[in-house]
Amino acid sequence: FYRLGVESTSRYLGIQPDIGCYGKLLTGGAVPMGVTLASEDVFGCFLHDEKKFALLHGHSYTANPIGCAAADLTCQKYHDTFVRDHDDITSLMVDRYWDEDIVRMISHLPRVKSAISLGTVLSVEMAAEDKGYASSATSGIVKKLNESGIYCRPLGNVLYLMCTPFTSKSTCYNILNKLCTLLQETAH
Repeated sequence: FYRLGVESTSRYLGIQPDIGCYGKLLTGGAVPMGVTLASEDVFGCFLHDEKKFALLHGHSYTANPIGCAAADLTCQKYHDTFVRDHDDITSLMVDRYWDEDIVRMISHLPRVKSAISLGTVLSVEMAAEDKGYASSATSGIVKKLNESGIYCRPLGNVLYLMCTPFTSKSTCYNILNKLCTLLQETAH
């Protein structure tokens, strides 16, 4: 939900999925909330008077009143900010958050295998012998970022930074500069 720069990844792919699951950004990250959407055909398969035909599954926070209220306000803000007065996918694209030149510079640093960004997500894969989820290649950088008040999600040798769709470009620019500086300082 706006994570990759458009309302749904189906906009990128040019398809209408039969089932879609959304969470986190529905409430702007304020409280847990999840929703599963289905096409009329799929929904119709479970629409029956007998319980044995029901889809007996739901997200833990489905219909939570606080989550629903937060999602309502957040969806209205998304609509007012990104959707209103736009009639094609090109104009619906959320501006780039992560400066392409700095991302490119990070991707060429000795400790980095690759750096890419899409929408609100920045992914930095560290060049490391110990790859995969058990890798500790990002631990030093994560610690230094945390000390600077920047929090990220490390998954093994890959570091993920995510902003909200309402984060300013200047905030993302400052985060990228800090990350770049740390990676340069620890390059040797």
